[in-house]
Amino acid sequence: MNHAAKSEQTLRTAPEEIVVDGVRLRLECYLWRDFMPIAGTEGKPMLAVVKLVAQGGAVLPRGVDAGQVWLVGERTWSGVFLKEERPEDARALEKVFRDGPKWKPGSEVDVVVEVLDPGGGLQLLRASRQKIHQTS
Repeated sequence: MNHAAKSEQTLRTAPEEIVVDGVRLRLECYLWRDFMPIAGTEGKPMLAVVKLVAQGGAVLPRGVDAGQVWLVGERTWSGVFLKEERPEDARALEKVFRDGPKWKPGSEVDVVVEVLDPGGGLQLLRASRQKIHQTS
């Protein structure tokens, strides 16, 4: 799949809700860095669980997927989700990325995901001001 580079402006202005096959979709995100003693003083790179969630009790359209992910803060980072099996939920698609940037816990970033619809189209979807949490 070709993941064309996106400008910071394009990422920052991506919508916070999109419609795919008549279903409204939003993102739910949890980002964190591990500072447990075994992680060392610098801590581990960021991890995140990102959920693509159907709104209003709807079921997620069949074939919807999430491709590339971007974090937009003081800088922009891009990555891809892991091929991990996540719990089945008809209303949400849960994806994970690891080895993200080592950005400061407590800071906020916009999370932008490339949503692939069943017909082969691509849309960007953003969750604004997501806090980077810390485990210690």
